[in-house]
Order: sequence, then structure tokens, then C-alpha cells
Amino acid sequence: EAYVSFLSTYRDAGLNISLVGYQHGLFELPPPPFRYVPIGFDAYYLRYSESEMWFVNNLLGNRDCVIKHRAQVSTIDWQTVDREGFNKVLAYAAQDSSPNDITIIDALLLYAEAANALVLLYLHPNYQGFPVQRWAGSHNFQVFPRERHKNIDLLVTRYSTLAMDYRLDLGTRVLFVPGMDNLCIFECRDLAVCRNMDDLSSILPKLLET
Repeated sequence: EAYVSFLSTYRDAGLNISLVGYQHGLFELPPPPFRYVPIGFDAYYLRYSESEMWFVNNLLGNRDCVIKHRAQVSTIDWQTVDREGFNKVLAYAAQDSSPNDITIIDALLLYAEAANALVLLYLHPNYQGFPVQRWAGSHNFQVFPRERHKNIDLLVTRYSTLAMDYRLDLGTRVLFVPGMDNLCIFECRDLAVCRNMDDLSSILPKLLET
């Protein structure tokens, strides 16, 4: 939002321009003590209605802004995964193989091996350097570079917007495990969030076994 903030400052100083914004992904807060400068949008198209409360209260500088909600149209070609022999199937939408990604997958596999579940790893299309060989010997683990499946029970991610595709398109349960990433969409109370990695092992059964 840096360029938009810059233009908004000049607009407030008298520059005759109109600002129209489009939400691309999930909002993320800068680390303290930094904060966003309120932006004087004249119109803004929200991709996710779950972001509206935070956007209005924290980022919007023009109270006369017209807020519109973009229709969610998925382009994903949903496939069906073979889940025979497994009680549950959970998928992890990876980011960039950070230590947090590795820790989360380890925790998911620990649950899967105890609960006879299958873990699917969805690689990010722009990052294929994930160390998948770490889990290559597990019967409960499969990797998919591009294929996404409609018949899973839970989608877990740090902050991938794929979770919102699952939630809005298919009604699939999703769980965000953001770690240090402070994503403002999490102010929506009906999105499951695990901020403490130590709580993940207790949250998974609640989402998958209820």
C-alpha cells in the first residue's frame, strides 16, 4: 500500500485525483511500532467481506468511500483425491518452506499418523523448492504441486488465500496458523486461528472430529 499512501497524501494536500482500490489478498500489519497511514479511497472493492471491519476501522481515511464487494469467482479446477483407507484428509497450503512451515507439517503428520489421516502438501505455484524429501517415507503424506482437491476435511495454512477459496467455494473448514504474520483478516471471529504452535495438537481434533 506504499504507493497508494503516497498518492493519498498528495490528494489530501489538494491534488485533484480519484483513488479506487482493489483488495488482492489478505491484509497484513507492519511490525510495531509502525502503522499504515489511512488512505483516502473514493471507492474500494473488497475481495473478502471478512476484511471489511478492519479495513474501515484501520486503513480507510475517507468516510465517504463507497465500499463494494467483488464477486468471488474461483478459477480452480477442483479434483478428487483418493482417500480410501483414511479416516480424514487434511491439506497444508505451503508458502516458502520457512521454519514455521516445516514445524506445522511435522505437527500435522504427528496427528495424521495417530488418527489414520492423510496429509496433502499443496506447493505454492511460484515456489517449488520445498524440502518434501523430509517426509517422503510417510504413508500418511502426499505432495501436489498444482492439483487441488474438493473432498478434503480441513485446509491449514499460514496465510495463503487458497484457504479462502476453500471456505467460500466449498464450505471447507480452514485453519490459519500465522506465526509471526499478523494478518488482519483474523479479526473475523468465525475463522479458526491458532496463534500458538503449542496449541495446534489440541485444535486439530476439535476441527476434524466434531
